[in-house]
Amino acid sequence: MRLDSTHSTVTMLGRSLCLLFAIAAVSALTVPATRSERKCVPLKWESSVYGKLVEVVQGTGLVADIVATTAVDNSKNRAAFRESVYVDGKFAGNYTVLFFSDVGYVVDTIHMKCTKGESREITQICSDSESLTHLFSWNVGDKITDTYRLTLKDRSTVITVLRDSFTIVSELIEQTSAGVNTPILQNKLIMKIVLATAYTPYYFLFPVPQMVAFQYGNITNGIQDESVFDIPSYC
Repeated sequence: MRLDSTHSTVTMLGRSLCLLFAIAAVSALTVPATRSERKCVPLKWESSVYGKLVEVVQGTGLVADIVATTAVDNSKNRAAFRESVYVDGKFAGNYTVLFFSDVGYVVDTIHMKCTKGESREITQICSDSESLTHLFSWNVGDKITDTYRLTLKDRSTVITVLRDSFTIVSELIEQTSAGVNTPILQNKLIMKIVLATAYTPYYFLFPVPQMVAFQYGNITNGIQDESVFDIPSYC
């Protein structure tokens, strides 16, 4: 009993010290990047992505995990998002989401089905872009992170970047999905819910509040394989 008690005390003290060090390593800033610190997201970049989506459908909550890779080509206004979706811990499907200047696609790669949708604005953003509103900044160890609200013509999100490289590390989206043609990549989850719960198609007419959080990692400049933007023949 004494050993267990001592172990628990040491564990608690260790956790308290870790929390103390974490607090000491992180401090708030209110000053955004200056013009001399101007940085931009690369014209072309790729990244691994982990996301979590929470939505409420007629009073019932849903949590979905998204494991994906993304490729963005700002020079040609196109983006590809290849993802595996897990709903309540169970595999729900593999999808590819494509956005171009004039059209978008949600592709069910397992069942080879394709839904055509609207385009999405894909544009290079810089620390001084008019579409960004600085919210707050943090000192995290030897790094500074800046958090902005990104407002484009078709959406508004909150992004956090590393100041020294303007690398996107996270994105938070609050939205209401209100129809199958809405240019929101998570609409396929609603289709999965419809099939799984035997709702009829009119269900798409109900507004569905959603919150989506993405974390980006292993970001690299350039596109290794341009075929990620290929539209399947069955689309």
